[in-house]
Amino acid sequence: MRLHLISPVPPAPTGTADYLRQLVDELITARGPDVVSRLVLWDEVGPDHPGLMTRAGPLPVQPADGLGARAMAPGDLAVVFLAANMFHGWIWGALARGLPVPVIAVIHDLSAYPLIRRLSRAGLHGLGPADEQAALMEEHGAGAARLIAGFDALPQTARYFVLGLGLATRQASGLIVHSHYAKLRLETERIAGKPLPPVRVARHPAPFGAVPPHVPEREAGAPFTVGSVGFFNPTKRNDVLIDAFAAFLRGLPAAERSAARLVFVGAIDEDQRGAATAHATAAGIGDRVTFTGYVDEDALTAWQQRLDLQVNLRFPSCGETSGTLARAQALGIPVVVSDFAAFREEAALAHLPVDPPEEFEALLAVIRARHADWREGRPAPVPRRASTVPEPGSFDAVLAAFERDLS
Repeated sequence: MRLHLISPVPPAPTGTADYLRQLVDELITARGPDVVSRLVLWDEVGPDHPGLMTRAGPLPVQPADGLGARAMAPGDLAVVFLAANMFHGWIWGALARGLPVPVIAVIHDLSAYPLIRRLSRAGLHGLGPADEQAALMEEHGAGAARLIAGFDALPQTARYFVLGLGLATRQASGLIVHSHYAKLRLETERIAGKPLPPVRVARHPAPFGAVPPHVPEREAGAPFTVGSVGFFNPTKRNDVLIDAFAAFLRGLPAAERSAARLVFVGAIDEDQRGAATAHATAAGIGDRVTFTGYVDEDALTAWQQRLDLQVNLRFPSCGETSGTLARAQALGIPVVVSDFAAFREEAALAHLPVDPPEEFEALLAVIRARHADWREGRPAPVPRRASTVPEPGSFDAVLAAFERDLS
């Protein structure tokens, strides 16, 4: 059995590309280097793509336009990695046309419908109105047409709770998610008579393979650093973070304010940068805030290793995987998350309420407490989980269970 891994690959600037590299390294560690002979990688790449760099060396990546019956044999298995950004558009198109072998779908974002709607209405990757309807049928049945007509009038938060995963669930032989929250939503948000493939929960592959990178000692005189990592967008509660950090700085003696900074590490479009810069300036902390823009993986790790607190808030959330959270946990960086949806299952320094006034006060309290520990040279408290659900198994073990089911 060959495993066809259908996903964005580096250097595509999306978290699932990094996830794929981490996953391949996990498979090599668990199954031995010979497993690479069974792996076939697919993405929208040109002939000069260098391949996926792994601990077993580079693996070639096949161009997406060759995906189909001629490239797959009976007994093969396709593993498709699905998220709600444009780098996955071609994969949704491939699912709509159908794959000739059994499919395991890895669901990174539960709320796929906004992307499917956009692709279908633009006629991208072969998607059209019938695919938009099919995306919703297994959740809403005859109500799908009414939802399609009224979707743009829904409040933004409500849009995050429309799944639209029908193109995947109608074809997949199994589904892999990364939280019990996601599993529960998939299993319950369906109309009667629409069976769901088996759903298993897997933990995020180790971001740095078997051994986390060495965390260097902090440079003498390094400032207290709070950061948000990953693509800059409103669901990460960046406005609240700027306001809370500004309130924290105002509470410090004037002489200590220059020894604290707030960093946003990751891609940010110019409109968002302008608005966030203006917000920070109006809050009186413009000179204490840094926007790095997109950085490569080595630079991302270096920035994370400088953080004394990583703020990983999400609301609204569609139950997505957070690669930057997994990286922080692997590096031992104190991290704070939202007490909401899948993030309740994550080990963190604190789980914050999502109600805006309470969120601000709770975040400010965490920053102040973490700064007090930093100033006195004390370690951060041990992270805890807000939920008591079982720890998920490794991706390799979960995938192996599906392979046994299909053999």
